[in-house]
Amino acid sequence: DIYNSYMKSELALPVITKSVYGFIYSMFWVFVPIFLVEQGFNGFEIGLFIGLANLMAIITVLPAGIANDRVHSKRMILYALIISMVYYLGLLTVTNSVILAGAFICGGLGRNLFNVSIDSLAYRVIDKKRSPIQLGKYLGYVVLIEVFGFMLGGNIIESFGFDNTITAIIVLLFFAIFVSFSVFFLCFRFIL
Repeated sequence: DIYNSYMKSELALPVITKSVYGFIYSMFWVFVPIFLVEQGFNGFEIGLFIGLANLMAIITVLPAGIANDRVHSKRMILYALIISMVYYLGLLTVTNSVILAGAFICGGLGRNLFNVSIDSLAYRVIDKKRSPIQLGKYLGYVVLIEVFGFMLGGNIIESFGFDNTITAIIVLLFFAIFVSFSVFFLCFRFIL
């Protein structure tokens, strides 16, 4: 009964969207160094790539928050999904270190912009009287789904290989962009 009432609330779409994105991201992120070793990159390059992604995420926290105050979060979510797709396309196709570094910068930017934007959207629809409970449920569902992504990611990569897994992630991101266009623009224009 709690699940049904929760999923009928305005918070359902942000929860589902962040959970699916978190699942996709966590399914592969932990295995990126192994993938890059298989592609022939050395430890320094791998550390640099991951460091650039994290540095970009840190640098863009404040600008992403300001952008969400000025431009609607649903539009920022769409931009984040497109930028994230550039990251995965870069992983799939690029073997040049400089260009791959750019893809990782896109990955950090896309991940952070998505998180800031979806959280901004969720905070707008959270009932202010029940906000600690709703926020706890929101974060709980998201983390639970991300845990499943970590657990399932290794099995998927083992069964289908890195290239097929990245291709599946790109297809899922295309689907997420389509859903963003349709669901967010149809549903949230009435809520916000």
